[in-house]
Amino acid sequence: MAVTRTDTIDKIVVRTPYWRTNLRTKVEIKDDDGNIVASSFSQVHVVPGRLNDSNDALVDTDISGYSADVQAVLNAIWTAEVKEAWKNELISRL
Repeated sequence: MAVTRTDTIDKIVVRTPYWRTNLRTKVEIKDDDGNIVASSFSQVHVVPGRLNDSNDALVDTDISGYSADVQAVLNAIWTAEVKEAWKNELISRL
């Protein structure tokens, strides 16, 4: 009997300002007869980037580990204007 695990981001919640996102992942563990376990967890506040310590430049958040669908959503909402506003907000907190 084979047991498989599938992790799928099934919900993206976008929060303003600065288009911070929460990603909900659904985890399903199945055997040949169907589901054994299904649950969800959230990754809180994926943000457009962080400041480089040496020159206050914004370093983009690495989203390469996400599916193409999630990357497309994040790339669509994290425009240059949003990233600049986020960078200015981070600098103002220093």
